[in-house]
Amino acid sequence: MTKNTNNNSSSKYKNGTANKKKDLNKQYSGKVLLITGATGLGFNYAPHFGMYQIFNYLKHNNISADIYDRDLELFKKAKIYENDVIESLKKGEYDIIGISVAQDRVLGVQKMIADLELIFKMRKAAEVNGKIPMFVSGGQAAQLNYKQWLDLGIDLIVNGYGEKTFYDICNRYFNIPEKSRKASELIKVIEEVRGVSYKDEKNMYRYIPAPAVDEKLFKELFLKFPQKYEIPHKIFWDVVRENNANNDLGASEFVVENVRLYTTSHCPRRCGFCNSGQFLPEASASEDDLMIDKKGMRFSSGKQKLVQLNAKELMELIMFNVKKYGAKSVLFSDDDFALKSKHNRVMEFCKLVMEYKQKGLLDKNFRFNCQTHVTDWLTNYKEVNTELIEAVAKAGFGSISVGVETFTDRVIGLPSINKMGYKSKHAQAVLNTMINNGIVPQVNVILGVPEYTVDDLLITIDIALDFIIKGCDLSLSRQLLALPGAPIYEDGIHKVVYDKWIHPNGTEVKIPDYFVPNDPKIAYAMEHFDVEARKELDKVIKKMNWGKKGPPKRVIAVVAVSCLPRLLGRDDLSPKYYKVLEDVLAGKLRGNKEVSYPLDIQGIDKEFKAKEENFSDVVIDTRV
Repeated sequence: MTKNTNNNSSSKYKNGTANKKKDLNKQYSGKVLLITGATGLGFNYAPHFGMYQIFNYLKHNNISADIYDRDLELFKKAKIYENDVIESLKKGEYDIIGISVAQDRVLGVQKMIADLELIFKMRKAAEVNGKIPMFVSGGQAAQLNYKQWLDLGIDLIVNGYGEKTFYDICNRYFNIPEKSRKASELIKVIEEVRGVSYKDEKNMYRYIPAPAVDEKLFKELFLKFPQKYEIPHKIFWDVVRENNANNDLGASEFVVENVRLYTTSHCPRRCGFCNSGQFLPEASASEDDLMIDKKGMRFSSGKQKLVQLNAKELMELIMFNVKKYGAKSVLFSDDDFALKSKHNRVMEFCKLVMEYKQKGLLDKNFRFNCQTHVTDWLTNYKEVNTELIEAVAKAGFGSISVGVETFTDRVIGLPSINKMGYKSKHAQAVLNTMINNGIVPQVNVILGVPEYTVDDLLITIDIALDFIIKGCDLSLSRQLLALPGAPIYEDGIHKVVYDKWIHPNGTEVKIPDYFVPNDPKIAYAMEHFDVEARKELDKVIKKMNWGKKGPPKRVIAVVAVSCLPRLLGRDDLSPKYYKVLEDVLAGKLRGNKEVSYPLDIQGIDKEFKAKEENFSDVVIDTRV
């Protein structure tokens, strides 16, 4: 079995590359293919910012590249399809394949397996010509589970932000004469690049940390560079218009012309189930001190300062997207947009928005949406910050996602959730204050928390249903997923369910899926939840005559919850759950609010294609 070697001294590195120089100007030709993830977010399709960013960064720096968008392929709006990719590889047209991979199982479909099968299908196609491209990946799933991906078909993994590092990789690879190009040739010199993982010539795992992201780099990548290229928002807006059913059944008004913006370097929270907060710090962690090599609940030892765009820079991005694309809504895709700061960023931004709207520079109906933490809306004395909530409401934040996860006090601070600084009463007070100010909160709830008792789960769902009745939206995660890099991922404490995949060489590969609840009744419910929720949703689709269109997010969540009492052996509760569902389908429980845009709150790529013959083929996901 391969092992890590000790990390070399970083003293020879500067600004992401080694001080040792090579003449990279004497470059031979080469071509890159980038492959997006296949999210399947039927109600909320949007361009893959990361892959389009890298694609345009390469083109901006004169690297020839194509992009294969697997989401657009589903709706026959892509420029390149899988068959095109296979034929091109048979002809030897690509030197590097950069693929966005995932580790997420949704209703029977493990996306990591789908990605692996595509990778080996491409490798087999390339064998026809004999020119095997180098396979590169990056992002949370790849970086935080780098050993398994390097064992399963990926040659090189980018740690941290990928634009500059991937460009450097391409530059160096294309400096190798074409007849000599293969992954092993690049590996000989790759240690000169910071922010990569690979297997060396001795088949040993290597993890070269990336430099920490500073303010200059962050603003270059997330403020200035996105204004230098075009991203296909309008194509995705057409997809949403053509394929979503009855979006007016949500508590919030659905605005199609929405753009996602990334305005914070990373999330500093330490939630037990989430890997987002560990991704960027771990990119800069030392090779001999990585989370993947530890057991128990652990956090990254990497050091990464929080970097944010300020209020004026936020407005600069917004106005760019309004003028270039005609955006009518913005989703701040930060894991926690409303983080408290000494600059009072959110309050300053709200004042600026109101000024722009008063002067007619920004449409008065322009809407904003974001993901937040309960404590963002509390004062230091744990009282609701009514002044801040009133300000965001006036500015046009019509829909705000709040990471509640559970309303059960006993569970909030336990390892799998690990949210500190508030209790259920504080979360409820925040939600009520938002509702009273015309905001539709989206309540994020996880069903399969390992430490739950049946009573714990029912308390949380009962309170969540009460907030739906008040006019909230619901975002539902059925199980607590085993996400690579999460503090409790394969911690040796929580029992895990594994997916299995058979490698082309015949060996069995185990892929962590979700954490098993300790309570046997909840464990049973989670094991059967997907199938039962799908059956219920198919009934609703047929009743509403939606055909193949994607159901609204709120409907998906409430339909899924409605089957929970039966799975828990509490049929006495079913009438209340089904009554809420009937009211939602009738267009009730909207709180008379006109606000904006259902949210994708985890940032985790999700896709579902039902394979059971009795299931419909609508692309949905009960967990978002």
